[in-house]
Amino acid sequence: MIKKALVTAGLSLAALSATAGTVDGQIYARYDATGTQIGSTVDHLRFTVGTNGIVKIDILSWESDPVSDAPSDVNGDGEIAFLDTYLYLFRDDGNLDSADYIAHNDDSDGTYADGSIWRTDSYLELNLAAGNYLLAIGAYDLGMDEAILRENRDNFYPIRCDIAGPDCTSTATASDHGDYRVSFSSNVSLTGDGKVPEPAALGMLGLGLAGLALWRRKKA
Repeated sequence: MIKKALVTAGLSLAALSATAGTVDGQIYARYDATGTQIGSTVDHLRFTVGTNGIVKIDILSWESDPVSDAPSDVNGDGEIAFLDTYLYLFRDDGNLDSADYIAHNDDSDGTYADGSIWRTDSYLELNLAAGNYLLAIGAYDLGMDEAILRENRDNFYPIRCDIAGPDCTSTATASDHGDYRVSFSSNVSLTGDGKVPEPAALGMLGLGLAGLALWRRKKA
């Protein structure tokens, strides 16, 4: 697929912090020169598996209760800013392409152990050989080429809603960022803080909110 011609310049402002087995990060909206949202960023995390075995990768992001629609600050950061996550896992051979693809996930019923409140938080559990891997984290509906190029061209997410509001549907707006937390099983070692720097050409221009966010829209 052809890259978007209109992308904003500058370095990514994504803030990541890592503790043992977890990484906190943010996916940012991307805008063209007119301030129209044209997609969102994609984070790349590098990690190593020391010995052959089952690896678990669990995402925490969604902050709207699936039953009551009430806002739920699952990560305790004092805001409701989130996304419907999408994961791609690749072998990390230093030259990322589609031949390195291993697995992907959008929604999962296995995601709840980390405090997730809805299956829109992604989850992977698979048997991996010892070696180096790269995890791409983005928003629905992330394609493989977009995961590799770090250019999500769908603008469904991120979204935010009022933490004090009665529900998320009535207060939902587009957000300039959405938070996530990814937890790895204990047999995973992160490379540094795990974060792969974003190319300057894919940086985000901080133009604030751009239009209304849409609730999850599955493509036919």
